[in-house]
Amino acid sequence: MAVALPPELLTMILNELINDTAALHSCILINRNWYRASIQYLWAKPFTLLYTCLKSENSRYKTETLKLISRQRAENLMKTFIECFTNVDDIKEELEILEKKSNKEASFDYSRYLREIHFNEVWKLVVYWLNLDLSYGRYSCDTKDNMNRTERLTVRIISFAIQYCQQLRILSLTPWNVLSYQQLSRFIVPTKELLQLKSFTWESKRSHRRVFGALSRVAHNLESLSVDFYYRKYHLKKKSRDSFQRLVQVQHKLKSITIKSLYTDMGSIMELMRLQSASLKSIKFACVNFGSTCSSFEAAKLNKLKDLELLYCTIMTTHGIKPFIMADLPSLQQLTVKNTPISDEIWELILHKHGKTLIEISIEKQKLSDSVLRVMSQTCNSLSHLSIDVYKELSISLAFMVANLPNLHSLLVRYSSPLRESYSDGLFNALSKHSIPHLYYLELCNTGNFEVDSLENFLSKSRPSLRSLIIDDSSEITEAHFNVILYHLSDTLKTLRVKYDIGLVSRDCIHKLRSIIDNFVRDGEYISDASMFDNIYVYPRTVDFFEYDFSEFITYEDDVFTLDVSTPSMNTNVDVVSNDLDEYIAQDTYVGRFDYSDIFAEYTAYNVYNSL
Repeated sequence: MAVALPPELLTMILNELINDTAALHSCILINRNWYRASIQYLWAKPFTLLYTCLKSENSRYKTETLKLISRQRAENLMKTFIECFTNVDDIKEELEILEKKSNKEASFDYSRYLREIHFNEVWKLVVYWLNLDLSYGRYSCDTKDNMNRTERLTVRIISFAIQYCQQLRILSLTPWNVLSYQQLSRFIVPTKELLQLKSFTWESKRSHRRVFGALSRVAHNLESLSVDFYYRKYHLKKKSRDSFQRLVQVQHKLKSITIKSLYTDMGSIMELMRLQSASLKSIKFACVNFGSTCSSFEAAKLNKLKDLELLYCTIMTTHGIKPFIMADLPSLQQLTVKNTPISDEIWELILHKHGKTLIEISIEKQKLSDSVLRVMSQTCNSLSHLSIDVYKELSISLAFMVANLPNLHSLLVRYSSPLRESYSDGLFNALSKHSIPHLYYLELCNTGNFEVDSLENFLSKSRPSLRSLIIDDSSEITEAHFNVILYHLSDTLKTLRVKYDIGLVSRDCIHKLRSIIDNFVRDGEYISDASMFDNIYVYPRTVDFFEYDFSEFITYEDDVFTLDVSTPSMNTNVDVVSNDLDEYIAQDTYVGRFDYSDIFAEYTAYNVYNSL
């Protein structure tokens, strides 16, 4: 007699398959216990699982048969879900709010398991269901009538989830058009408190007032809130009836908030965030325009805040960011600033105020001065990870800062140059003047080619204990570079990711790298000189190879070059013969990934023949 798996072990297995629709469907066929457990995972986010699957299939293979299959799968899901509440014909015809009155009794009430629903995914599945054309852009259909039907059905399905699915934890509403907003405002009338709802996302050009007002009455346990205002204005008023302000105020343990596309002032936002000071850990601003703040603002204290992001924001005046500078943030550890111009003076104030607690700093699309780097080296003694854009003239200051931060274990450097000059030589030579044994991770982006001597100088004199070295494809690595890396880092290096020409690197060198380095990433391999292959024969004539980027599919391992070119739908058998290696290097291999890119120009030197 077979022994059933303990529930704990079964849960561990299914947690690994949580995003694998096919595997979950297979699990329900094993036995009753597996069925009962697996069905909960399938119905936790059924719309997401099906939408992801159909999107992947339809992007690769566009056939009428697949279109019919997609429509049938979408229809099956929609009908099964709707019939947990009412009749499908009713939801298509009635215009009033529908009550739960299903005449069918299903084996399971699938609505009990729903935990996640997204407006855009339901909308697109409804389009599949109604067999409409998806090629008209975001939330657009071929006719106004079809648009109305799609909008109405989408909102009805969403409203059922909000009204009756008490396990709902993630809700994303992105009503793009006027009709969908009007429908949402009318039909979202939660009948019970949404005790399990933890994450809510709103993105719409329409007013959030009615929807936020309804949710603020029933959703009090949100942990994550994301709102895209589409450039509306918000300023805190203590006796305001603003529904966004109310939604934030009524939360018991809000941990993360994302605010996008808003005209406001930092004082209002920090004052609003103070209402959640007991739980708030992360704040993200994206495309927010911060104007002047009232001079009488009170400095906020956010004891739990660990992560602050400013992405593509605009700070109109120096005074506009003062509430952040003056705030008491004793737990702030991560600061991310991307494409948000901040003056050197403000940077120095920020670092003097908050630098001592920061562990991670990421600064992108901004040029920092020597003085800012100097202040960073003086104040950020706990800093362990730094991601920064650097200009050529700052190499010496950057090297000095790295050497003076003993806890800085991870460094990502992006060089900013319209000419893509080689800057790594200057950085390596600057670093070589300091001992930096504390540096474990180094990633270089947009650095251009660099000399072997400068790399040797850096590794021999600075003696970094690098465990990971990543150099992007703007640099060309040769065997001489690899030999230097192996000589100095063979005892510590665990991960190496670079782009290199396999025609210029010997097999012995590659074997040595793979035997010493645990994670020697091969994604960057390419061939610049295809003459090393005398002939490559490919058959049958079902694939036009000149459409594809071979770099995805050429790998080198154990003295064998492997070229993967066929797809399951083509059912193509491929033999590739290299006279140089005198052996078959690929046969009956299936990949199914193609990259339409200009990189394929490197491989036109291949002598490829199609034969029937």
